[in-house]
Amino acid sequence: MITTATTTCNGAALEALPHSIRVSGVPFNPSSQSQISSCLFSSLLIKNIASSTLGPLSLSLQRNETFPAPRFIAGHPDGPNTTDPPGWLIDPTKPHSNTLVVELEEKLGAGRTGIAYSARIVDGGSSIPGSPRPTHVCIKFAKPYHCRSLAREAWFYDQLPEEQNFQGIITPRYYGFFTSSLSDTSTIVPWEEGEVDMSLTAPEDYDEEGDPHPDFLPEDRLESTGVVVNDAYTSSSWYDWSADPKNPLVSVLVLEKLGGVFKWGKGNSSQAAVRDMSDLEEIMTDLTAAYILHADVRRLNFLKAPEDSSSICPRHGHAHRHRVIDFDRSFKTDENVMQWDTWWREMNVATMGYPQFGVTLSSRGIFDRIVYRRVDLFCST
Repeated sequence: MITTATTTCNGAALEALPHSIRVSGVPFNPSSQSQISSCLFSSLLIKNIASSTLGPLSLSLQRNETFPAPRFIAGHPDGPNTTDPPGWLIDPTKPHSNTLVVELEEKLGAGRTGIAYSARIVDGGSSIPGSPRPTHVCIKFAKPYHCRSLAREAWFYDQLPEEQNFQGIITPRYYGFFTSSLSDTSTIVPWEEGEVDMSLTAPEDYDEEGDPHPDFLPEDRLESTGVVVNDAYTSSSWYDWSADPKNPLVSVLVLEKLGGVFKWGKGNSSQAAVRDMSDLEEIMTDLTAAYILHADVRRLNFLKAPEDSSSICPRHGHAHRHRVIDFDRSFKTDENVMQWDTWWREMNVATMGYPQFGVTLSSRGIFDRIVYRRVDLFCST
């Protein structure tokens, strides 16, 4: 018989586990009547996810604040506009007191910073509007060293709000960013199955001399003239956050579950294939409308839309067949820079469909040293 620690489904943390941390920063902007996806839940309960000396445990995670990105103004001749656009710093909504209860199922994939699982909704699904209501969500776990990157990715979903026809149109719906601490004697199933190094030593690709932070983000390598920072950014606990092996942090994104990875074969010129590539280009054009540069455009970051999705994109007049994901390496600028520099407007689409090659962005005055590669969407890898 499995013994499970006492818990409730109202967001209370497990007695056997420390309470989740609370990142300091700008408070939520109240919007208590909103029914949009990003404010439906204040807590998340994942059943039978943790293990410790007490045996298998369910883990309660609390809604946490995201990590605002600095504003990129690279090379603008008039210098920075010091006034941040509306909604730049704060989470746009205050979540309801609902708890989403889920149970993990199959692993969907893993990348540099995270591991994604399908999760069956056990309770709380009635809070999600629409018909039919979803039965599953995607839970993306940060690897222990990369919670900072996941907090940044969550911020980008906040910047692509459902009410402005981005979430559920070109990206998955976003149900929140949640965290909880673990004791040094605990771990979680995704970390165990993902063969994650729980010693929390620096990742193999971490170059201590070249990277100012082991969980580095684009601005960590920036020339100072390339960004506009603000108090909410520099005062955030994510600003200089580092993993603590004695108190590991579980950080997760809860997203709408999508379909499989975009597929394209070399030389495929069928009408359906051409239509799919056109769909991806339209999605990236929509992303540009939010002043966001994805900066990691590759086939694996495009997934099929849910089969029952019929949400019409008002910018193109039809429903897109795919969604773009993974924003931890993305940039955001403002209307002034986007209009002044055509490079910002073109890069989201320009990085699609080319053979793999390196493009050094230091000549744009953005980075001291960083090379992004363009990835051929036509390749099978």
